[in-house]
Amino acid sequence: HKVPKDEIERRVNKMMEIVNITDLAKEMPATLSGGQKQRVALARALVNEPDILLLDEPLSALDANLRKKLQVELRELQRKTDTTFILVTHDQDEAIAVSDRILVMYKGQIIQDGSPEDIYEHPVNRFVATFIGEANILECERVSEKLAKTNFGNLVLEKDPTWEKGGIAIRMEDIHVCTPNESFAENVFPAKILERIFRGDYWELIAELPGVDACESLKLRVMTDPDEIYNPGDQVNLYIEPQYLQVLSD
Repeated sequence: HKVPKDEIERRVNKMMEIVNITDLAKEMPATLSGGQKQRVALARALVNEPDILLLDEPLSALDANLRKKLQVELRELQRKTDTTFILVTHDQDEAIAVSDRILVMYKGQIIQDGSPEDIYEHPVNRFVATFIGEANILECERVSEKLAKTNFGNLVLEKDPTWEKGGIAIRMEDIHVCTPNESFAENVFPAKILERIFRGDYWELIAELPGVDACESLKLRVMTDPDEIYNPGDQVNLYIEPQYLQVLSD
């Protein structure tokens, strides 16, 4: 790029310091680890001082622990250089952890654009609800304003559906498991625990809700804290606050 030699040296030294590879300046490429090679690749791109840097799945080949470490470093690097990063990824956790803004694409079209919190908490349709994080999708019929019918009973909503039949999303962590003697005003349904799966920092429960009016039963995935122990066969109630029920467009 015909940059003067002293400017090249200044930029290279500055960039090596920013991406923490100054101590590797004399190393040969073959001696570098995967994470170090990624830092070198970032430095080579950023030393040219681009207005926008496109990162195409830059962490996909790394192991899980290193990937999480570099996610944090990517955010720090973006702040230090004040460069716009466009990160292309199929890793939903990576997108949420790294981004200030997410654009979800499906079949070449942008179907939702917003902050990680907005995308996660207010998905617009089934694809976004199940692609970003994990969600139970409830098939519903609109009964009246802010009221929908499901296989297991009626749901009180905060938002009025625009459809006669459609989907409502509920995240695993937004379903509260309680004992049958606990009382709530609305959206409480009896269920039976079919299975529990230990996920390290939480339990994942498979709960079956009996159908009403000759409807089939429905299985929901529910998250509980590690110290909340429910066993297969336990009869419980599931409580869902209206604010956590996301009315989808489809």
